[in-house]
Amino acid sequence: MSDIEELELIDPSETYLRKTITIDKRKLVLCFTLGVLVIIIVLCLTLIPTENVKYPDYGDIKNHIEQFSIDFPEFTKITSIGKSTNFRDISTIIIEDKETESKKQLVWVVCGIHAREWTSPLACLHFITKILEALKQEKNHLFKKFRFKIIPVANPDGYVYSHAGTRLFRKNRNSSGCKEDEFDGVDLNRNFPVGFSMDNSDVCSDTYAGTKPFSESESRALRDTFQADIPDIFLSIHGNAQNLITPYAYKKGDKDVIKTLTVSGTKYPYGPASLVMGQTIGGTVMDWVAKNL
Repeated sequence: MSDIEELELIDPSETYLRKTITIDKRKLVLCFTLGVLVIIIVLCLTLIPTENVKYPDYGDIKNHIEQFSIDFPEFTKITSIGKSTNFRDISTIIIEDKETESKKQLVWVVCGIHAREWTSPLACLHFITKILEALKQEKNHLFKKFRFKIIPVANPDGYVYSHAGTRLFRKNRNSSGCKEDEFDGVDLNRNFPVGFSMDNSDVCSDTYAGTKPFSESESRALRDTFQADIPDIFLSIHGNAQNLITPYAYKKGDKDVIKTLTVSGTKYPYGPASLVMGQTIGGTVMDWVAKNL
């Protein structure tokens, strides 16, 4: 996918929700529908309640996913793309209106790759709810033109650990060799090959990338499942900034500029990640999807 553009959205209503969207420019018909889809996604997420929110733990999320399959059996299928370091399922919910016969674009959504970003899985659950309600209630809804594969928690071990008391834990639970347990692990969003760097050799660092690309069971599971069913649109939902970020993070381009998208009165700066973030960042899943798929 050399001619791909990728956008990363952040929603203001729930502390810093980031979404990454990848567009294959060769499919021109997707350009208009993608723009509409982006607006719908942002509007859906602005409706997330922000007061008295109880963030779901890993068990709650699994229960929610199972309930979706019970309440909407005609649209959903639950599967696992693999196991985490500690052998927890990396669950995926597949959503599709099977009665719509036209060929559908595939939307992959990944949440919870960083353990401490609890807003991310919550956003995924909210988005799943909105998709299923739309499919059930509206005959000609835009969502009927897409297949969705959504991973609410891509880093289940880290998410469980952050809920157990180490609130700001970010990485997975595969030992990096750090002697302090609360800093041990690998940053999964630095463990992909595009721009992978071993410059940060501090095994206790929040952004330690691992010994090599795809050294982690979680990143390998994402690699294998994306390669088996390549996304037309890719969203990566994080929780640390209010931006739309495009590739690439690992390098800067001569013609890069920062633009602004306004949705419901909120302005989102967007542009290449290295420019918007003010630094180059290697090994992200966003860059790997954009460059290699």
